[in-house]
Parts: sequence; structure tokens; C-alpha cells
Amino acid sequence: MASDQELETWRREIKEIDAEILRQVKRRMELALNIGNYKKKHQLPVKDFKVEKQVIEKARDAAKNLGLYPILAEELMTTLIKYSVLRQDELTREGIAPPLDPKREALIIGGAGLMGRWFAQYYESMGFAVSIYDKQPQTGASEYRTHPRLEEGIDRFQLILLATPMQETNTLLLQLADLPVKGLIVEICSLKSPVLSGIKKLREAGLKIASIHPMFGPDTDILAGKNIVFCTAPGLFSEEILQQHFQQTSAQLLLLPLDEHDQLMSYILGASHLINLIYAQVLSRSGHTMGQLKQFGGTTFLKQLEVSSRVVAENQALYFDIQSLNKASPQLIKVLSEALATFSEVIAKGDKQKFQQIMEGAARYFQEAESKQR
Repeated sequence: MASDQELETWRREIKEIDAEILRQVKRRMELALNIGNYKKKHQLPVKDFKVEKQVIEKARDAAKNLGLYPILAEELMTTLIKYSVLRQDELTREGIAPPLDPKREALIIGGAGLMGRWFAQYYESMGFAVSIYDKQPQTGASEYRTHPRLEEGIDRFQLILLATPMQETNTLLLQLADLPVKGLIVEICSLKSPVLSGIKKLREAGLKIASIHPMFGPDTDILAGKNIVFCTAPGLFSEEILQQHFQQTSAQLLLLPLDEHDQLMSYILGASHLINLIYAQVLSRSGHTMGQLKQFGGTTFLKQLEVSSRVVAENQALYFDIQSLNKASPQLIKVLSEALATFSEVIAKGDKQKFQQIMEGAARYFQEAESKQR
């Protein structure tokens, strides 16, 4: 059994190690700053998703060899990479855009928006010369070349990505089908049914179209732990773009039949958004201030509050479209209403046994999912 003196010795050593870890983190950030200055001087993109993947995979392997949890190494390196990228990004925001490479050109339609700018940065990091077509003017110091008219020189782009609202995206797809497009067209909508007629017309015109769904927002700095869905169907080139443009990243790349996408998203996006919006409405009608609720909140409440506060601050028009344009939404709302009615009845009757049965059934659902992942 350890003595009090031994315990104090171990604690003192941990404090020294913690201090050394922070010193090494500081040194790592200094090196990241040097790299950032080099990138700025040579007009190189800040984000390098290939390097990100290599660093994380190497850290996981090293942790395994040392008898540590690989996930610990992954989370640690993910955090370090995130803040290194942020530090480098601070340097380059006042820089100028990299020189265009006419051999690989990408056009981001809607590139002045947040998600459009994310993809502009991504394809810039992939070595593409990026141009932006958008009705809205570009903001910020790091400007890309503006493409003035959609039909003008459209045949020179190897990639055309649409980061636009869903209904506008379909209109643009229909328009592109009548233009001399030679490159691969990529749409990234959160729902696919609103753009099906545009996809169909492009396929009939013999053009290459890919349908993907990045399951993250424009504030994403690194792709580790993020999902990207690639919708598959005859005539789609989604798997081609997966292999050519995303295979080298640390994101999880998932194939999903196009005709199954929206029904699945009604639960992944529709249900989660709607439940959090309802939760926020309930709190706002509680008669209590947010400060009072947070002051007395427990662990579950504070975690739920964090999620809901982010949801209500998101793109309102997009969230409305996700609910209103999904043909599976009525069925989702029916299921939600039935679930609420069941709980209301059980609580009103004081049926403890039924309440427990409902919880046990849900717990089994989660447990079965976890056991399959192991």
C-alpha cells in the first residue's frame, strides 16, 4: 500500500509532466507559426488534409505500440491540429490568394457563402485554382477570382461545385445542363429530392454529376471524426469524387443509395433539429431566465442546452428547408407526435411499469448499436 509520501511524490511528478506537456505544446505552436509564415510567403493553402490524416494515423499507431488508447492519441492530435490551423489561418487572412493554376480549375457556385468558402479553401488545398460565382459579393481579406457570368468560359473548369440553397441548386443544375460543361458537377444539398430533376437532366445530357452531403458545418477546421455521404445511383459519379478528392483525408466516407438519403436524413437531421427547436421553445416559455436555468442546471440539462443553443443560432432558412422540403417529414412528425402522446398518457395514468418498459426498449436499441460497433 502506498504511503502518503509516495502519493505526494507521484502527484508532484504529474505536475512536472503537465508543465512539460504545455511547454512542448507551446513549442509545437511556435513551429506551426513558422510553417504558417512559410505558407504565407510562398502563397500556399493553410489547410492540408493529407497531412492531417497522416499525423492522426501515425499518432494512433504510436499510442497502440505504447499501450495507450488510440482514441486518446487521436483526440489529442485533433485538438493540436485544430489550434495550429487556427494560428496559421490568422497569418494568412491578410495575405493574397495563391496564383491560379490553369491546369486544374474549380468553380464554386455560391462561393461567397460560408459553406462555399469552406469548399473554396478545401479545393485550394487540393491544388485547384479556385474561382467563385455568387450573386453576393465576397467578404474578407482572402479573395478568390470572381467568375462574372455563369455561362462565360464554363468549359474550362474541371470541377463545378454548387454550395447554394436547395431550390436554387436545382435551378442551377437545370441551367448547367444546357451549357457546354466539360468538368464534374458536384451538388452538396442536405436533401436530394429537391434536386432530382436537375440531376436527371444532367445525366440525360451526358454530363458528369456527383451528389454528396458533408455532415458538418462551415466552421469545421479539420476532417477527423467528420462524415461525408456520397450518394450512389446509375449515372452518378459520386464514388469517383470520393476516390479522387476525399480518399486522402481523415473524414469517414460513406456510400448511400440516392433514393434512401432523404428518409434517413429525416431522422438524422430532421428529428434532431426539431427536437432541439422544440426544447428551446419550451425553455423560452418557462417564465425563467436563461441565467437562472443554467445556475441550477444539472449535467444532462447543460449538455442539452449546449446543443439546443447551437441549433437555434444556425441558418434558419436551411433548417426550414430541411423540414419543409423533405417528403419524409410528415411521417417523422407523426412518429414524434405518437411518442409524445404515449408519454403523456403513461404519465397521466401514473403507469410506472409502462414508463420503465419504454425506457428499457430504448436502452436496448442503443446497447445493440454499441455492441455492433465493438
